[in-house]
Amino acid sequence: MRKIGIVISIILVLLSIATFTNPTKGDYINWVKESSQKSHSLLEKGFIILLGDTVVNNTTTSNNFVIFSSYNTKIGSEKIKTIGAFNNFLTISDVDTEQASK
Repeated sequence: MRKIGIVISIILVLLSIATFTNPTKGDYINWVKESSQKSHSLLEKGFIILLGDTVVNNTTTSNNFVIFSSYNTKIGSEKIKTIGAFNNFLTISDVDTEQASK
């Protein structure tokens, strides 16, 4: 019985930590801006700095599952699906819908 109590306690602690470190949509928008600035041209970086918040916010839907969140962003023909948990983000798919439909 003692081992079951310890396992349940550990699970409850992990779930509590996951709940309190579940990133918000604002955190996701900041992450997208930071990530995209690393790999684009100077013109694209300027566009992202000026309009990134608005564009990403308007093209992103989020689902909060308490211990993690999912984010779906569609900009033009590109769809990006991301999972956020423990104050981190993991892109699970990055699909160009024009190429995917061919």
